[in-house]
Amino acid sequence: MTDVVVVTITSITALIVTLVPAYWLHKREVNKYKNEINQYKVRGNILDKVLEFSLLNVIKDAVNSIFERTSADRFLVIIAINGKVEFKTVSVVFERHKDETKNQATIKYKHLEVDSHYVQLLKSVERDGSVLITVPEMENSLLKRIYEIEGVFASEIKFITRKHIDNHNDCLVYVSIATHEPMLFTDLERTIFHTDISSIIKPTILKMIN
Repeated sequence: MTDVVVVTITSITALIVTLVPAYWLHKREVNKYKNEINQYKVRGNILDKVLEFSLLNVIKDAVNSIFERTSADRFLVIIAINGKVEFKTVSVVFERHKDETKNQATIKYKHLEVDSHYVQLLKSVERDGSVLITVPEMENSLLKRIYEIEGVFASEIKFITRKHIDNHNDCLVYVSIATHEPMLFTDLERTIFHTDISSIIKPTILKMIN
């Protein structure tokens, strides 16, 4: 009986001696793996931020170039969310002004509920690619009142993309190029808008949101 107990204890001891180092080795490898994953996540996040920053600079440089060559003095990137048929709210997510002291649109216009006129405008922008607006000629609407408050005289709104969110919602991305000067955009200026947005700004925005 004693021999059996001794053998059993010896076997258990041998098993423990074998398993404990194996357990700690396994745990160490798991922790090492987790640390590596976390490091990759951190590196990935940093790289994402760097990429996002560099892409924003691409947009800023392109917008500044537009300001230098045209009478435009304000540029907005706007998103409309909620509803695939008729969008309900809009938010300014990026702004650039010739006068940098006027940067307030991203603060003032978040989740702004729109009226039927604005809904129809968004449909026209998506269908036609762009809509040119002369504020004094607009019918009374939410957007006209906002433009009047902001002192905007003319604006061109250009479609960028529509992004799927879920089964009930899409996101419409578009930009607004505006001037506070009491003059219409010329054909040459509108060509500059089209080429710079199509070749630089739109592809950069698509990279950021895809």
